[in-house]
Amino acid sequence: MWDSIWYLRGSVPIEVAVPNDEILGRIERWADYERKYVLRQAPNHTTFEASSFWLFFVSASWHAMALYDKGSFWIAQDGGSRILRYELRSWYVFVSCLAISSIILSFGIGDLVHGQFEGLSILGAALLFFGFMYGLNVAFAKVRVAAGIKRAVTEE
Repeated sequence: MWDSIWYLRGSVPIEVAVPNDEILGRIERWADYERKYVLRQAPNHTTFEASSFWLFFVSASWHAMALYDKGSFWIAQDGGSRILRYELRSWYVFVSCLAISSIILSFGIGDLVHGQFEGLSILGAALLFFGFMYGLNVAFAKVRVAAGIKRAVTEE
């Protein structure tokens, strides 16, 4: 349950006429465009990874999948139709926002130890920072990634 904070999961229906290899090829080309290191692991499954933690932060932030450091795409049967399912992880950004929020919070704890009562406002600032920086980025990414995957699959 908690991993839903840093994972994006979803699915896109696939046209019957398009073979699995072609669908995964389109996804791999899109992931490559998004500057992700693509690994093909099985005929119906492909994954990507960010090249490293530090290069992740200097990558092109305007790409839809800039937040995601690891992910999987696989083709599954759902009744009589095929679906491309995906699971993308934004662990690097989650941990970074959490670390910065913790630094902000540590200033508030220091204030409380010294007898000042602004610590609660610092706690609020830390929570606001985390919610704003991580939450807003993930909200935008969810919309952009879903649209990007759909465009890649349908080649629109």
